[in-house]
Amino acid sequence: MEEKLREELKRIFSKYGYMEYRPVFGKKPEEGEPCRTGHNESYSYAVYEDHIDVHEWDTLEIVETIWLKNNA
Repeated sequence: MEEKLREELKRIFSKYGYMEYRPVFGKKPEEGEPCRTGHNESYSYAVYEDHIDVHEWDTLEIVETIWLKNNA
């Protein structure tokens, strides 16, 4: 899954611009919290156990969800 994550982040960055990585401390992905985040001036992303959500930075409205596993 790590390779799929790298591929999808590369695609997201080419579409929305590079979003600097922000580590998440004290969060538990198995409880539905993101394990990794990043943002630029317009967009942010959050990586969960099985998907990535891309948000508009100012409204946090989800603009795209990418599934990392074949469950959607």
